[in-house]
Amino acid sequence: MGGAIGAARHAVAQDDAPGDQEPPEIPGWLILDEARAFLSRFACFPSAAALDAVTVWCAHTHAVDAFAASPRLAVLSDLPASGKTRVLELAALLSHDGTIETDPTGPALVAMISQRHPTVLIDETDNIFGTNGGGSHRSLRAVLNSGYRQGATVSRRSGGAYVQDCVYGAIGFGGLGILPATLASRSVIIRMAPRGPGQTIEPYYPRMHAPLGAGIGAAAGAWVSSVALDLATAWPSLPDGVQDRSAEIWEALIAVADAAGGDWPARVRAACVELALGSAAEPVQSPGQRILGDLRRVWGWDGNLPTATLIERLYALEGAPWRAMWPAASAPRELAALLAPYRVRPVKVRDGERTAQGYRRADVEPHWTDEDHVPDVPEHHA
Repeated sequence: MGGAIGAARHAVAQDDAPGDQEPPEIPGWLILDEARAFLSRFACFPSAAALDAVTVWCAHTHAVDAFAASPRLAVLSDLPASGKTRVLELAALLSHDGTIETDPTGPALVAMISQRHPTVLIDETDNIFGTNGGGSHRSLRAVLNSGYRQGATVSRRSGGAYVQDCVYGAIGFGGLGILPATLASRSVIIRMAPRGPGQTIEPYYPRMHAPLGAGIGAAAGAWVSSVALDLATAWPSLPDGVQDRSAEIWEALIAVADAAGGDWPARVRAACVELALGSAAEPVQSPGQRILGDLRRVWGWDGNLPTATLIERLYALEGAPWRAMWPAASAPRELAALLAPYRVRPVKVRDGERTAQGYRRADVEPHWTDEDHVPDVPEHHA
């Protein structure tokens, strides 16, 4: 392993003294520094706070049983090609027994956690939380929601016997930015975006770079294990205003930072303020809330509109995920599924000289809130 950790360990090998020697104790702050540097080499994070949060999240997975709760790590974006998958790949190397899954079932996830206790990193969760997920992912969502807290179990019958499987464990996921509010409240949320001008990262080659990441992860595991009792008995002070569920999910990360020392206690508390309380961290909306807000943005001052027109405008909406999430053939069905809980259903509307399936403004408008942005008259209405 290279870097400062490798240099510290190499010092013993250079010692001329005979006999076996224990490797030097590597301070926690140095291990976190190395993990942070590894992450930043290959992924462009939206802020220093986000990078610090992911670093300590990976470290906490090595002693997840020391904590009352393990926060979910949600790496989200409204646009594809934003680095979500790369962050999960890197986090898998730095975490305890990291494994990346794409579309696990609820029973499979229960078995994985109860038997192996890995860190599970689920990619493309828009298939789970979007309308495509439907009822097929209901049991998976239940595990993701309840399993963040120590002692969470799922009951089942096995050969006539009653069995309780533990579902508490470290789980992260990445996907396009649709997240149920119940899960958002249990998560440290990182909002990725495509790299802008001047933002560069190194190319990542798994055969070349994965061993380095795995080595840093192993060093993190050894250090965290050595302080696990301290972590289990810690009562870290939290920033003012961080309370209830936010306090529950950030306590483990701040405890890791305090154990590491250096400038990590101050940095992770600053990250907590920015990500949990900061005005830049807008609340993650449910799919239905997001579509209502975006419909208000694209509706303009029109009356009733055909479904095809609404979808065309949603696809063109800058920063929105709908084009990436909805194939054209299924878009009308996806839109209808998101609006159905509000009792808004497609009806026949006038489109010039003909009629088409669409939506009445009078049905949708009552669900718009003051927080939804009302744009100036769009270009296509000028």
